[in-house]
Amino acid sequence: MKNINIFKIFLVFFFNLILLSAALGKISSAIIVKVGGEIITNSDLENEVNTFLVLTKKQINQNNINKVKNGALKSLIQISIKKNEIKKYNIENYSKEELEKYMLNISKVFQTDRTGLKNIFSSNKIDYETFLEKTKIELKWKALIYSIYKNQININTIEVENDIMDRLKTKKKNIEYELSEIEIPKNKNNEKYLKEVYSSIKLNGFNEAAKIYSISSSASKGGQIGFFKEEILSKLYLQELKKISTGQFTSPIKNEETIVILKIDSVKSIENNNLDLEKIKEEVIARKKEEKLTLFSKSHFANIQNATLIKFQ
Repeated sequence: MKNINIFKIFLVFFFNLILLSAALGKISSAIIVKVGGEIITNSDLENEVNTFLVLTKKQINQNNINKVKNGALKSLIQISIKKNEIKKYNIENYSKEELEKYMLNISKVFQTDRTGLKNIFSSNKIDYETFLEKTKIELKWKALIYSIYKNQININTIEVENDIMDRLKTKKKNIEYELSEIEIPKNKNNEKYLKEVYSSIKLNGFNEAAKIYSISSSASKGGQIGFFKEEILSKLYLQELKKISTGQFTSPIKNEETIVILKIDSVKSIENNNLDLEKIKEEVIARKKEEKLTLFSKSHFANIQNATLIKFQ
């Protein structure tokens, strides 16, 4: 009889433990935002925050989590909107070469290879496959924009030739800028909003301000967008960058739909004695095409974002 009672107690304890585990599981994966047909959970946000902190080599502590949480959520919402649109157009193809190059570049930052990068993710309890999938979505989005707007990418040959001549005049050195960006939408209160952004830059630093204010996908990386050769930068951007030094940031640069603030993180200058005219032409054309595709991408995203139901739980 005593054994039967002990067995009953064990069963009650066991089932209560199962119920408690299930409840905790629901809490950790509770839906916090619905974006069209996609959902974002607490665990998604936690993974995104920790991924960002690890990739930017920052400690995972409450102070840093609080700083990047809003930017991480914004990034998840943006990727969910893009994912919905990719599904709508049945986009499956993406540049595997670009994916491999991107992942290798990240691996090099940690002085390791792809296997080592996976181990870094695992040791920090963040999901490598989720990060990989997010990168694929960005590349599929790029493929989607090209498929929709490729026939609208008209390049002015006279502009190309003028750009080439300008490059040849100042091409004694190869100059590359490592840049960070803050991109904000144009609106009626731009002057007031810009004052707030610049105040945040001075108070918290450029990268922290990017996480808070930037609408670009680079916001989750503190606005960091990498190295750009001088010849592939637009004249408008280059003109502003020439006014500042390393560590400084530009005045607001007004594009068609957004305003951009650029910061020079570093500059590389290499002597160049062999000029390849054909290569310069290819780079100028590629840059102009990329500029147009970027405009199409921003415009397309803004349209679907406005049409997407985003519901916070």
